[in-house]
Amino acid sequence: MAREGPTRSTSGNNGSVQSIAGTLKVFNSGDFSTVNIDDTADARARSVTMSVGSTYGFISGLAPALIAYLKDDIRSLNVSSGSGGNTFTINDTLPPLFPDGTRIRAT
Repeated sequence: MAREGPTRSTSGNNGSVQSIAGTLKVFNSGDFSTVNIDDTADARARSVTMSVGSTYGFISGLAPALIAYLKDDIRSLNVSSGSGGNTFTINDTLPPLFPDGTRIRAT
């Protein structure tokens, strides 16, 4: 999914990401996207891992396939899971945004 300008992207069909069968990549030039991952209808326990690399962020274990996002194109990321007693391992998060819309970056 690629767009330009402010966007909100919601991944999930009727509260489930279980139909995502191939890698889902989200990117949008300009640091504009709010990404919502909605798996609230899923009652099965999931073991989810969230991480951020040098270019992409990743969510694995929530959907059958990997969810990846270009980290510099994301303004916010919201992940909602179901009632199945999920376990989240968060290895890293997106850098915070300042009021002017810029992110702090560590080198």
